[in-house]
Amino acid sequence: MNIFAFFLILGVIFLVYKKIKSKKSKNFKLDKFKNKLQSTQTNIERIFLREEEKTLSNPNININIEVAGGIRDKTAIQNKINQGFDIIVIGTFAIKGIDEVSKFENDILGKISVAIDLKDNKIASHGWQQTSTDSLESIVNIYNQLPIHSFFVTDVANDGMLSGLNLSTFESIQ
Repeated sequence: MNIFAFFLILGVIFLVYKKIKSKKSKNFKLDKFKNKLQSTQTNIERIFLREEEKTLSNPNININIEVAGGIRDKTAIQNKINQGFDIIVIGTFAIKGIDEVSKFENDILGKISVAIDLKDNKIASHGWQQTSTDSLESIVNIYNQLPIHSFFVTDVANDGMLSGLNLSTFESIQ
């Protein structure tokens, strides 16, 4: 009888445990995604805090943090600057909105890195799905007249496919 009571109590404990576990969220994938998102945000905050601590403890350290992707207008650029990013990489907007970008104030231009993706020696945009009639040389010449931070050039056929650099392309950029 003692063994029977032991297993009965063990069974009740197991059922209570299963009942408690089943009260957790039914959408496990959503919860997992939320946790990952919060973890990523926390990690980004930690990076900023760590870099800030390094800079404060040693004023000789100068670390620039850049951001890229989906930045399509001046407001988005200004928001990124306000969030503390040092370099704002713009691609499609830099190519399609060249007239607008060229009118930005110098303090904003000084934080812009123009991303130029090349596909078959043509400037590609929108995730390499569209190509521009503008030449690499014409885009570089326009932006070289402005106090931008830098260029970020990718030759999709080589660099983007991890098959090495297209040195002749990079040598042509002055």
